[in-house]
Amino acid sequence: ARHTTTNLRVSNGSPDAPKTETEDKELQWDLFTRHQALDGEWWGNWDTYDYMGDRVGSTVAGVSLTPDKEGASVEHTHRILSAST
Repeated sequence: ARHTTTNLRVSNGSPDAPKTETEDKELQWDLFTRHQALDGEWWGNWDTYDYMGDRVGSTVAGVSLTPDKEGASVEHTHRILSAST
């Protein structure tokens, strides 16, 4: 079996692709804060798997991403629904 690794710092001939590890980190942070780390919540199913890869449980979970004013950090909070009435 042949295994290949994808490295985002490889330019692939694109003039605006990151050329250094620092540029790559800055690009990834920019994409994360611009498209995902918006002030709000995401909800979905949280699945749990055993060592064989079989699903053994599922529950509803929420993720809150709250960026600071400077855009230097993002608070990341999980809320797991464990019971409902």
